[in-house]
Amino acid sequence: MPPATGSSTDSSATTTLNDGTETTDTIDSSGTAANISQNQDSTLSSDDGNLTVTFPADTFDTDAACQIHKLGGGDVPVKSSKLLGPYLIDCSDAQGNILTRLNHAVNVSFKLPKGAGSYTAYVKDGKWKTVTAATKNGELNFSLSALHLVAAAPSAINWTPILLIAGAIGLMVLAAGVVVFLSRRRRGQQEAYDAYIKHRYFEGDAGARPPAAQ
Repeated sequence: MPPATGSSTDSSATTTLNDGTETTDTIDSSGTAANISQNQDSTLSSDDGNLTVTFPADTFDTDAACQIHKLGGGDVPVKSSKLLGPYLIDCSDAQGNILTRLNHAVNVSFKLPKGAGSYTAYVKDGKWKTVTAATKNGELNFSLSALHLVAAAPSAINWTPILLIAGAIGLMVLAAGVVVFLSRRRRGQQEAYDAYIKHRYFEGDAGARPPAAQ
């Protein structure tokens, strides 16, 4: 997770995170009671209910106070009205020190909108990138080995398989057309030859030439 280098209660002030992300949101975990136990699994959800993070026991070397902040601003992985996030997972110890080292990966789960299609998960590790995630029961799940900014957005349509299938079908149709054409042409030639043989040998016109193929 990129911890904040500063925080402010002034909504017009800009907070810069260590990865360079700028936000006008207040990032301040001081005074927050510990809600992530060192000795047992703990779960934390965002205020809007769209994001849940599960911390296994011993994720940190101490109990931790963690919050999930939904950030505003234009630093997003993709432009989409259906974007979930970005969210900052912010953790500190009892002395207010930012916790960045994880002993175990945490599980991140996005609750997808009803009827939503395929979604892609993103993390910001210096820059936004996609991560492998699994969708099950309306949730998008993936693991984080470090606390980065996270987000999810509808997946872009991958046209490559569609174009490959369409191209293959087109080639099959073309090949079938060629086969039919050659078959008809061969049948016409055979019929012309049969007519010639019949005319020459069975109808007595030895000098006749075979009729042209149709």
